[in-house]
Amino acid sequence: MDTLWLLILQATQAVMSALDTVLAPVNAVHPVLSIMLLALCTLILTRFLRKHIVTKRYLRLQKEFHHWYQVREEALNAHSDPQKAKSLAQNIDKATLNKVYYDYFFEGLLLNLVTTYLPILCVAGYINETFKPERMEQMIGHQSLLVLASPNSVAISPLAWFMLCLVGFWLGKIILTKIQVQIRNRQAGQQAV
Repeated sequence: MDTLWLLILQATQAVMSALDTVLAPVNAVHPVLSIMLLALCTLILTRFLRKHIVTKRYLRLQKEFHHWYQVREEALNAHSDPQKAKSLAQNIDKATLNKVYYDYFFEGLLLNLVTTYLPILCVAGYINETFKPERMEQMIGHQSLLVLASPNSVAISPLAWFMLCLVGFWLGKIILTKIQVQIRNRQAGQQAV
């Protein structure tokens, strides 16, 4: 087990060293740009992972859940007696639907942890380690990444900037997607006329 942990540590250090080398030219301009680039790459990576990593068990549970949910809905709508229909639906819930739902839910949760949260946490850990206050002092002359001049000056740490960039890029993606949908709908409406 110790050997495994040493291999993981060596791999982590190699990845961090490679990232340091790749980001060195951008860090020369300003660390703000490096962190923005890391946030954008993290968003792209998580989207790619969510799209391409799906377990067979998750697909099987999804199919099974939808099947039993449809059976339950048919049972509710099949009888004219609402009490009997409700009783049938409860029997289906107790028999299989609840178990399938919880299995499906937890499999989806684990997939989200691996494809979304784990990459974000890894990059956040890298940023926290790489852009320590002492290193920031050497790079840009003060310990915080940005200082917003206002009546009370606000210092923004590298990790907070990373999270702000992630949220900003994510919101930008949502807005761009909505704009693209509206443009397609307008074009489809014009072609129909």
